[in-house]
This record gives sequence, structure tokens and C-alpha cells, in this order.
Amino acid sequence: MRMSEYRTTDLHLCAYLRAGFQLPLARTLRQLNTRRVTFCLEVPATLDIERLVLEYFAGTASVQVRAFCDEVAALKGLVYSDATRTRQTA
Repeated sequence: MRMSEYRTTDLHLCAYLRAGFQLPLARTLRQLNTRRVTFCLEVPATLDIERLVLEYFAGTASVQVRAFCDEVAALKGLVYSDATRTRQTA
């Protein structure tokens, strides 16, 4: 199956896509000297990612609340554990 990569800096959008569509997180990118993180998701070619993003920002998207909250917590843990590790080694 062909995959493409979708990038976003929006933690909640990433959580929505992961919770609703089980998109794997390929990697995270951190910009130097900032706290901004880019989430890179693997997206199957058959999934209309642009439509899903538009639905999210239009407020018409839906996802299970518990799954969304779990993803938000997991992504925050990833972001802050990386930030701590970066500070300790820099």
C-alpha cells in the first residue's frame, strides 16, 4: 500500500487523526531553539487527508472522546519528554 506523509504542528489535529483513523506517527521534528514540534503522520493513499483536515477545522469531524484524550496525553508526553532530553544534552 502506498503511503504519503502528512505534517502538522497542531497537536490536537494530530491527536484527532491518530484517534479517529489510527494513522501511525512516522516521526517528530523539532525546530532548533524553539519549542515547536512538527508531527509527521503516515497516510495511506486511499485516505482523503485534506477532507479530514477541513472537517476538523470546520468543526464537523467526530471521534471518540476517550481515544482523542488518550492521544493528546500521549503526544504531550512525547513532546515534553523530548524537550527534557534535549535540554539535558544541550
